[in-house]
Amino acid sequence: MTKWFKALAVFTAGLLILLFGLFSVVCLLFGVSPLDPLLRTTHILAKAESKDDHQFAVMQYWNGVDFYTTELWHKEADSHDQIRMVIVDADDKKI
Repeated sequence: MTKWFKALAVFTAGLLILLFGLFSVVCLLFGVSPLDPLLRTTHILAKAESKDDHQFAVMQYWNGVDFYTTELWHKEADSHDQIRMVIVDADDKKI
């Protein structure tokens, strides 16, 4: 391996670490976890089931722009695939 190749590899690794650090800082300044834009995970904040088999779930995910969206999902007892979704807060902070 030549000296210039080693130097280029070290420079590239340092640049990638610096860019990821800047990305993390910018995300945190906006109140967004740095992993959420990369992984696009949905966080289930609460789940409940009533005595008559209605299911409820409160979910939160990063909306892809600037904030988190919080939704309430309701699945009725007699429906197999039908789920009603209500947006609780479209510009929420991470809980």
